[in-house]
Amino acid sequence: MPKRDRTPPEIKAVRQRRERKRLWTGIGFFAAWWIIFITAIITRDELLLWIGWLAVSGEVIVLQGLHERALRKIASRPAADYDKIRKLERKELR
Repeated sequence: MPKRDRTPPEIKAVRQRRERKRLWTGIGFFAAWWIIFITAIITRDELLLWIGWLAVSGEVIVLQGLHERALRKIASRPAADYDKIRKLERKELR
């Protein structure tokens, strides 16, 4: 028997708004760099291709980085300490 979701409706509504905003931000970024790439290919402009590549990288950094940061803030958890995680992995793998 699945667990019943006891999340209050106000919190559900806030989560849905955030998810919708994140979705539209992602679609906007995708459309922007896609247009830049198509324009660069049509005009054979190398500088525009580099700008498109930077836009793709920026999209990944902004969306993924800010998304993880927002989730950690919502959960009241500190940022991950990757050095500590690696040390623990090395201890356990011996």
